[in-house]
Amino acid sequence: MANPKLLTESQENSKNLVVQLLIKFSNWIKSAGLPTYLGAKVFDLIEQTDQPCTIAIAGRVKTGKSTFINTLLDSDISPVGKNETTATVLYFRYGKPDYPEKPVRCHHRDGKVTYHSLNYLSHLQSNNDLILTESESISYLEYALEIPFLKRIALVDTPGLGSAVSAHQQRIARLVRLPGLNYENSSTEKNDIGEKTINIDGIIYLLEFAALQDDEKFLREFNDLMAGNVFASNVLGVVTMVDKLATRKIGDVNQKLNHLDSRIDRSLKLAHNLRGHLNTVVPTSAELERLVRFYSSPKNYSRLEKFVSTIREINPEHLELLLSRVETFKDSEIYNESFVKRNKVLIEEFQWGAFVSAALVASKSKKSGKEVLSKLSEISGFSELKNIIYKHFELRSQQIRLFRIIYDTRNLLNEIRDHYGKWLFAHHRLELISGLFDIDQELNRLYHHFLEDNIDFNFLQRLEANIDLFNEHDTQELRALFGAYGLDFNSRLQNAASPDIQEHIVANQRIWMGKRWVSHPLKRALAERAVEIYGKLLDATLHDNLPDD
Repeated sequence: MANPKLLTESQENSKNLVVQLLIKFSNWIKSAGLPTYLGAKVFDLIEQTDQPCTIAIAGRVKTGKSTFINTLLDSDISPVGKNETTATVLYFRYGKPDYPEKPVRCHHRDGKVTYHSLNYLSHLQSNNDLILTESESISYLEYALEIPFLKRIALVDTPGLGSAVSAHQQRIARLVRLPGLNYENSSTEKNDIGEKTINIDGIIYLLEFAALQDDEKFLREFNDLMAGNVFASNVLGVVTMVDKLATRKIGDVNQKLNHLDSRIDRSLKLAHNLRGHLNTVVPTSAELERLVRFYSSPKNYSRLEKFVSTIREINPEHLELLLSRVETFKDSEIYNESFVKRNKVLIEEFQWGAFVSAALVASKSKKSGKEVLSKLSEISGFSELKNIIYKHFELRSQQIRLFRIIYDTRNLLNEIRDHYGKWLFAHHRLELISGLFDIDQELNRLYHHFLEDNIDFNFLQRLEANIDLFNEHDTQELRALFGAYGLDFNSRLQNAASPDIQEHIVANQRIWMGKRWVSHPLKRALAERAVEIYGKLLDATLHDNLPDD
């Protein structure tokens, strides 16, 4: 596993390099006498180096983005409804609101900022003309919360892709800048003067599990969405609403349970198909996780024990009938009237699929209530999801943000070169041209450094997911090489024992060259990457270009 302390130190070194280069770029803009707004853009990028990485929750309409965010943060903060609800971009960050009684900060398109109560979020969740007109004057809503999760990661709840309301689609295209995403054809709107945009460093892309019946359609959709490839390591796929598998009209209770258990295999298949576009795919159910938290509460645990014991007393045929449709369940004359009455409140509070999943697991298990909860928690997928988010985004928060900042800086430099290059040549400002060339070279070096880090991170995740492929010594060596203990030269070579570092690198590279000749495709790929990294480390020593520790 990655070492958080060493990774933090390594990322701090990377941050210092980026800030130094941005300061150099800012000074160059000032020396060249270019418009001040260009210098302001660089200053904004410098400020962003101290901010947490920002992750967009994206997906098609009605994939449960708001419910997902509420469950992830364990707080009912994002409006949930039966229609398209997220009409505005909602930005959640760590901190205290300026005015506790009005915690929602509204950023308007003209640059004005106003403050509102939480009711304002619900007020905007409508598709009528008056509300759409009002929301069109808004850039985005900001909500500060003292939730530990938000210390390292800010979240953005976005309008659904493919929205029936064109204003929703235009808003995400105009405001949320997603690296590697293609929004060229989604909106003709331009940003107003003074309007702020939200810079996104990574994406959690949601898809309703029921939609996996049409894998090809989703693959085409995702290919259209993703224009660039190099950011795939910063995209996490999350399949939502897996509890709906329990409501499929197939077979008996056992077959429904088997269908529910198929969620992992389906997600692995999807992850394989999308391996060039995202990092991994996790099956989840926010509603089932909410139900687990409800029953885990001390005041509700006795209700869980009663629920489990009653379910096991019901004849399997009657249970199958009770769980066939929510309308059938509500008809208390069918069977077990007292059981139905006790749980009517539950199915009003939680989605039908979550309730059915809980009933199925309880009916086929002789386990205690706590063990049933553990199984339901496993099916909900949120523990695994949080672990993956921690490894994918939290540990790498600053590195992800720095990568996006370098990406934006390159675009700004290219903009300056396109608009002012001829002017610099015409006025024989050769020293400025040379300075811009040097900055460009440093930018490219840093860009490829971060790109290599993303590639290595992918290999590290594949290694951790297949930990038995190598012996303990080789696994530790690969972890170090892939950056688990830091991204600098010495951290990658932490197992070095030879006084001659070049000799050590060459010897280890030859060993891994031999390990490439295996039939197992993943072992071969990991060995080839090890050879490649050792080659780059050797090149660094030969050119006396060791990175600073």
